[in-house]
Amino acid sequence: MEQLKEAGFDGAYCVTLVQDKNFYSGNKVDGVYSYFRNGNTIHGTIIKPTGKKDESIDVHGEYQVEWKSINKWKYYIVDM
Repeated sequence: MEQLKEAGFDGAYCVTLVQDKNFYSGNKVDGVYSYFRNGNTIHGTIIKPTGKKDESIDVHGEYQVEWKSINKWKYYIVDM
């Protein structure tokens, strides 16, 4: 979404909707899980946790995931 804004889009949103509690809860709260289970702000260089271990992504802004509930689902929306 940051790349779209940099390419000229006025804005972008990240919308995530899940029904599997493993996305937002669990014993592991470090690494990539820290952003979705532990409330850490998404920013900086993030190492890709699957596939090739040497790949990463650079996040220029700072984004906070705040899970909200709707029936059996949880979701978050991040305004980029």
